[in-house]
Amino acid sequence: MNEQGFFNINEAAKMVGVSQATIRNWEKNGLIKSKRRDNNYRVFDFRDIETLKTIKHYSAEKGMTQELIRELVSKDDLTFIESDETSYKKIHHIMLKKYREDEGYTLDEVAQAVGISASYLSRIEQGKANVSFEVLEKLAAFYGESTLRFFDIREEVRNEIVRNGQGKFLASGFKGVEIQALIGSSSSPLDVIRFSIQPGCGDFKAHSHRSGNEFIFVLTGQLEVVLDESSAHLLGVNDSIHFESSRTHRWSNPGKEAADIIWVHSYI
Repeated sequence: MNEQGFFNINEAAKMVGVSQATIRNWEKNGLIKSKRRDNNYRVFDFRDIETLKTIKHYSAEKGMTQELIRELVSKDDLTFIESDETSYKKIHHIMLKKYREDEGYTLDEVAQAVGISASYLSRIEQGKANVSFEVLEKLAAFYGESTLRFFDIREEVRNEIVRNGQGKFLASGFKGVEIQALIGSSSSPLDVIRFSIQPGCGDFKAHSHRSGNEFIFVLTGQLEVVLDESSAHLLGVNDSIHFESSRTHRWSNPGKEAADIIWVHSYI
C-alpha cells in the first residue's frame, strides 16, 4: 500500500484471495471499475477491496451469474437502494419489522442471530439504511421465508396495464432465475410474477408464508413443486397448481430446457 492508501492489483488479489486475471476479468465484465494512476496502473482502496470480496462471495459461494452480480454492484456497497430508478433493488422494510414483531423477537435477538448490530437492523426496518443481499438472505432464513418475500415489487402508482416487456425486472438472488413483476399497482391484493428458470435451477430451500394462497401456471418447460417435504408434483406445459401459502414449498426446473411460469400470490 502506498502513502495515499491505495493497493496495487497484486496486493488486492492476495487480500481477496483471487488471481490478478480474475480481477481483470471482473473489470472487463463491468463488475468493478478500477481507479488508475497517472501511469495507468490499477489501484484499489479499502472500499474497493470490500467490493471485490463481496463479488467473490456472490460468484464463488452463491453461484450467482455475472449479470446478476453486475446489477447488485451497480450502486455503492452492493446494496439494495430505495429509489425509483433502481426499483428492482427496493426492499419492503416494513414487512421485515412486521415479521420480527409478530414473532415476538427483540431487535437484539434477531441482530445477534444474523450477525449484525441491533442499531443497524433498526435502521433497515425504518428504511434508513441499505441492506446487502447477504444480510437480507440471513434475515429471510431466520424468519423461514424466501428472500423474494421481502422485495417491494409493486409501484406506488396505479398502472392497470403492463405492456409486453414493460414489467419490472427484479434481481431474484437465485442462480439461473429471472423474474418480472406483471402488476404495477400497490393497491392490488395480488403479486403476479413471471419466472424464467434455467435447467437445474430454482429455490431449493423449503419455506412457507404467513398467509395467502399460491397459484402457478406453466407456460413452457417443466417445474417441480415439493409441498410439505412429502409430495412432489411435476408440472408440464399448461399445468397449474395452487396451495395455501402456509404450506412449506420449494421449486425447481428438472427439465433440459428453460421453464417459463406465471406465479400468483394472493395476500388473502
